[in-house]
Amino acid sequence: LEKSISQYRTTESDLRQQLSSALSDKKTVQTELDEAKRRLAQFEVDKKIFKEKFDEMTRLKLSLMKKIELLEAERRKAEAVISETAMQREAIERSLSALERENKVRLLEFLDLLLLLLLYLLLLFICYVYYILFMHIFIIIM
Repeated sequence: LEKSISQYRTTESDLRQQLSSALSDKKTVQTELDEAKRRLAQFEVDKKIFKEKFDEMTRLKLSLMKKIELLEAERRKAEAVISETAMQREAIERSLSALERENKVRLLEFLDLLLLLLLYLLLLFICYVYYILFMHIFIIIM
């Protein structure tokens, strides 16, 4: 009986050690489980924040793309206006050159006519001078 009691006590002591070890393992595993749950919860929070940021960046990207499209359209319009202005300027320059050539021709024609008129007046003056000379000579002779 004493031997049986001693065996029971040894068995009980072993079982108590195993129970203590199992409780210690359970506590360690529970701590690890709690840490995993905490990290999972933090991961979910981070995932939600990331999704919100991603959605915000997507909206921002779309907004910027629209602004770029508007600026590109505005740039094309400005280039068209610049091109049109350049063509108009070239046309005006051609017109001005033609007018300048025409004015030079007219000026030369005017100067030719003026020269002819001056020559005619000079000829008339010379004729008048000869007329007066002849009149004086005629008066003297008579």
